[in-house]
This record gives sequence, structure tokens and C-alpha cells, in this order.
Amino acid sequence: DYRGAGGPIKVTRNHTPQEGSLQFIQAASDTLGAKILDDYNAESQEGVSRMQQNAAAGLRYSASRGYIHLLKPGGLELQSETLTTKVVIDNGRAVGIEVIDVSKNGGGAKRTIRAGKEV
Repeated sequence: DYRGAGGPIKVTRNHTPQEGSLQFIQAASDTLGAKILDDYNAESQEGVSRMQQNAAAGLRYSASRGYIHLLKPGGLELQSETLTTKVVIDNGRAVGIEVIDVSKNGGGAKRTIRAGKEV
């Protein structure tokens, strides 16, 4: 199987596609010889398929909704205007990250942030 089940990011397909979408898919297959795929995130990605979306029950599932909003207070620190340049490895284990402050006032300052639990 190519897709997990029960994870925090929902992947669905429109169950009632518009006729024009289906005609477009068929035309791409007929004209270009593109294979019609049931799931373009499975074994083969070469072809044409109905669009998938990260949504369910009328809600869009972003990484924020799927992961960050589920965290307990104090479980994660987010830093904006920061570019990660390297994952710090110690004895085969990720223990921190090297970052550059890319804010207007940061001046490109580099620093290393060590993780208490997870990177």
C-alpha cells in the first residue's frame, strides 16, 4: 500500500468531479497517450488523474492543522525569519540545527540550536 491511514493529514479526492474534468482527463489520455491513474501518489506518477486534496469534512488539512495545533503548550518553539542550514548529528543522532537569522534586523547571524528531545 502506498498511503498510510489514520494520520493527521487527510488526503481525499472529490467524489463528484465535474464532467469537464473527466473529459479533460480522457482527452489527455487520448491525445497524449497519458495513462489514466487512480492515484498519482502511488506506484506511478506518470499520467493524468483526478485531483487529490488535503481536506476532509469541509476542512483543509495543512501541516499546521495536522501537526502543530495538536501539540501541547510548550511542546514546540517556532521561529520565523530563520533559515535552517544544517542538521547537527552527534553519534548518528540528530541533536540540533544550525540556523541563520534572515530577518531585516538579524544581519545573517548564525547560531546552533540544540534540541531537548526531537529535531
